[in-house]
Amino acid sequence: MTTRTTQQQSISSPSAEAQARAILTYCINSPDALLYAALLGASSAQILLDTLWQLNSEDTQQKTTTTPAANLDDMFMIGSARWGHRASRHDLEKFHRSVSTWRNRLKSLTNSCHSGLLDWMTHHGDYWIIAPNDPYWPQQLNDLSIRSDWAPPLCLWGMGSQQALTSCSQPLAVVGSRNCNEYGRFVAHQVGLHAARDGHLVVSGGALGADASAHWGALSAQKETSSLRGCTVAVFAGGLNHIGPLHNQQLFQAIKREGGALISELYPETIPEARRFLLRNRIIAGLAHTVIVTQARYRSGALNTATWACELGREVYAAPGSIDTPENTGCNRLIHNGKAMILISATDLHEITHCSHEEVSQARPEDTYSTSNASNESDENNFSKEPKKPPHSATKTHSQDQRYVSVSSKPLTDKQEELLRMLDLCSRQGIDPTCENIVAVMNKSDGKTHKLHNVIHLAGEMELLGLVRIENSMLYPMRQEQPIQSEN
Repeated sequence: MTTRTTQQQSISSPSAEAQARAILTYCINSPDALLYAALLGASSAQILLDTLWQLNSEDTQQKTTTTPAANLDDMFMIGSARWGHRASRHDLEKFHRSVSTWRNRLKSLTNSCHSGLLDWMTHHGDYWIIAPNDPYWPQQLNDLSIRSDWAPPLCLWGMGSQQALTSCSQPLAVVGSRNCNEYGRFVAHQVGLHAARDGHLVVSGGALGADASAHWGALSAQKETSSLRGCTVAVFAGGLNHIGPLHNQQLFQAIKREGGALISELYPETIPEARRFLLRNRIIAGLAHTVIVTQARYRSGALNTATWACELGREVYAAPGSIDTPENTGCNRLIHNGKAMILISATDLHEITHCSHEEVSQARPEDTYSTSNASNESDENNFSKEPKKPPHSATKTHSQDQRYVSVSSKPLTDKQEELLRMLDLCSRQGIDPTCENIVAVMNKSDGKTHKLHNVIHLAGEMELLGLVRIENSMLYPMRQEQPIQSEN
């Protein structure tokens, strides 16, 4: 069978609006309702960005000190009103504090050439960037603005096929615990497979466990001869050059190869900190028409996704499980509390999905041209001011005992050092270094009660930092043969 390859041969250059939104995303560093309100009050992202540039301009500061600031205030007040919220004096003070932070981040871009900034934003042309005015923007994400304390993504970075995002009018999100058992993996895989068989888009988070099983299930449909083969999209909590876990790299390559997409609302170099996963979950819920939780413990990120879905008015289903198995507690509670309907079958989804369909295509060949071939004139039109070279990849660092190597410039935290000590302890005691065993060793060593989900999140972050590797659900420390010598 011929492998399906719908990925664009060349990545289209981001529109001026998408480029402006990408720079604003860099300024805020996380979803920000205050900036989104100002954006609603501006006629375009470029105008809002220009006003911030002006506020940082020495010439403007000397001639008309208050004009740009007053314009920003007007944008915020008007935008807040359009969003259905009357901004108070306290809101305006918060906005002013935020503007100061955005300006400081914007100053780090003021000395870069136009083409250099675009090259960095697209990771040398590897990523595409789309905004709400682009043809492949998933319009259902705009539902994230239904409350004035939420903010939709300003833009999306992606690898793979942009068409995947609009290939299905009612996508299906499949989520569950990273440490789910065989039952949870089976349900996730079967739901992903049968949804894709009917042409539906399958959305998940690219993590270990249920997420990976759902993605692989959708990819399995690509091996079949039916024309009704939906693709799959993975949503990440950091920049696309920090996608993980590393154990799933083969999965991510397969998603791109088979016409799917890897996406993030965060600019390159953004580290996927724990808090970003909760924000990422709102995008999974926003993309979906229906969310299925295949298996979840009492505390699980999958339940956070289900909560977002309920707030957004999405349909939520949960797979019930044995009441004496901790892995099923979260799903059973969702059903008990009336937040989810019972998933009665993992192989017959016709009662909870729309009709089977072929992939929807909105391709417009004239919109596609290579970033590398974009003219200098286009770059000058898209960037009205000259920004500065952004920070490059962080340099490697090491812990105090000089055994461990990280790709982050930050020193190891106490929790990271503790986890590395626990791995050494497991090795000396002949204990398999699974997250469950590590929690047991930690509880025994200090007499405290450590949570499994906290250790799982920490392990995932440390893998991305190059401190550990995860293989067959076990953690192993990454060491250098020779210690790193201090520059001093």
